[in-house]
Amino acid sequence: MDKLIALVAALLFFHSTFGQSVSRAEEEKAYTQAIKEFLMAAGKRDSKVLDTLLVGKHSDFPEIRLPSKIGNTTLLLCTTADADNIRKRNKQLVFVNIVGIVTNEQSKFLFVTFYPGYVHQYDCNIELTYNSTSRTFQLGYVNFVNYMNK
Repeated sequence: MDKLIALVAALLFFHSTFGQSVSRAEEEKAYTQAIKEFLMAAGKRDSKVLDTLLVGKHSDFPEIRLPSKIGNTTLLLCTTADADNIRKRNKQLVFVNIVGIVTNEQSKFLFVTFYPGYVHQYDCNIELTYNSTSRTFQLGYVNFVNYMNK
């Protein structure tokens, strides 16, 4: 929990340092892009099949809409209680909490990944930069921390 508080404080610092917040639509695009980058990077590092990703709807998650699918992966935005019910049918589903700050210059995300159940597997840091000309987010870096399986 202390890590999460420190991360939120750091993200708030980055938010004030790097620029102003973007519109809700741009925030949705950034989260979608970050999840896409996470799925690609996690798929390369981990043999776990990510056909469904449970995305934690927690108090620090923005009021945004995510697509129902990215590539071949179904996204389910859900609370921990919802995830518990879903996991009764499939205990191997991956659950991820995402904390992020999206600005008009640079955005940072932390993915905290759990499976099976709520066993912490790894954290993934993703940075995106915003290209105002093309109005797209581009990958800055992906970094895995505390990777339990490798």
